[in-house]
Amino acid sequence: MPTRVNRHSHRPIFAPGFSEVKEAHLESIFAQHDYDTNRRRFLIRTLRLFLARLRQLGVKGEVWIDGSFTTRNPTPMDIDLGVVVSTQQLSQLDESATSEIRSMAGAEGRAVLRTRYSVDVYFIDSMDFKMRRYYTELFSRNVDAETEKGIPFIKL
Repeated sequence: MPTRVNRHSHRPIFAPGFSEVKEAHLESIFAQHDYDTNRRRFLIRTLRLFLARLRQLGVKGEVWIDGSFTTRNPTPMDIDLGVVVSTQQLSQLDESATSEIRSMAGAEGRAVLRTRYSVDVYFIDSMDFKMRRYYTELFSRNVDAETEKGIPFIKL
């Protein structure tokens, strides 16, 4: 597994703004040219597993993709994600699904997700515009805090 030696800023894959990506195209977008590595392909597989779990739970919304995975870094540690869903939609899920999602959103659950899927997940209430703005600004900056980058997302 890669280690964080330095926080070198790699060029972003996406231009500023939001870009919808289809799950079927993950390899052709996130594993190309000089950043087509075994690590990236592994992360794509684990991302697919996480997306499948969210769908099994009945989550409807968007998954924003962030971090060094959205740059040309050949060996990102993980994938930072924002799961954007309304609390109203979550309240309509069965009790078991709601409980699992609450667990995922907690500190221990996030650590489990990091281990199981190599994802660092933030749950974002789609109706909380202040929270959405915060994560939009956070996700639209590269690690150098100056370079703008786009936010790819997948619809669930």
